[in-house]
Amino acid sequence: MKRIALLIIAMLTLGFAAQAQSTFSKGTTTANLGLGIGGTLFNDTYSVLLPPVSLGIDHSVASGLFDGNGSIGVGGYFATELYHIKGYDKGFWNQTIIGPRGSLHYQFVDRLDTYFSLVLGLKLISWDYKVNSPVGKI
Repeated sequence: MKRIALLIIAMLTLGFAAQAQSTFSKGTTTANLGLGIGGTLFNDTYSVLLPPVSLGIDHSVASGLFDGNGSIGVGGYFATELYHIKGYDKGFWNQTIIGPRGSLHYQFVDRLDTYFSLVLGLKLISWDYKVNSPVGKI
């Protein structure tokens, strides 16, 4: 439990440090990489093979909005995760999300880029369950 708490604190600290930048102005392109730890963290049904991983790209198309502190960005988003389903000899579950992304940036504090984004994309879910059972035995 201590390791999980330390990991969460480290991720929050790195997230705030990574966000300390100038305003997202027109013509600027940024990329972000995400790593998730939630979902099945305390679940006995699944084991994580690939934790949720995401990649987003954002390009500013307009800036100087809302009293000079806002901007609009467009880009793309990709995320995937892979789990092993316990109780099956070969049971896998995968989810992938891909699509365009729009964002609204607003600078509440100097050198801190805060934003809201919306992804309208395709969610692909696949699974494979295989159970080895003895045939003819009762």
